[in-house]
Amino acid sequence: MGEDYSALSQLFSSLEGMTLEKYFIGLKIERVKELLFYEERTLSELAYLLDYSSVQHLSAQFKKVTGMTPSAYKKGLLPGGKGWREA
Repeated sequence: MGEDYSALSQLFSSLEGMTLEKYFIGLKIERVKELLFYEERTLSELAYLLDYSSVQHLSAQFKKVTGMTPSAYKKGLLPGGKGWREA
C-alpha cells in the first residue's frame, strides 16, 4: 500500500478507537462463535483453522473477549435460543 505499518496502525486506531490487533482478534472470535454455532468441530480443529498456536491460546483469548469459555458458550447455544451474533 506504500505506507508503513505504524502509520496505518495509528490512523486505524484514531479512526476506530482500537488497535489493529484488537480488531483482528475480535474478527477471529466472531468467527469462532459462528463456527461453534453452525458446525460440529472440536476446539482443536478451530484453533488450527484460525491459526491459533494452541487450544489454550484460543480459549484464553475467547474468554478475555466474551467473558466465557468456548465450551460454556457452546452449551448456552440451545435449540430455539439466541443466534451466534446475539449471544
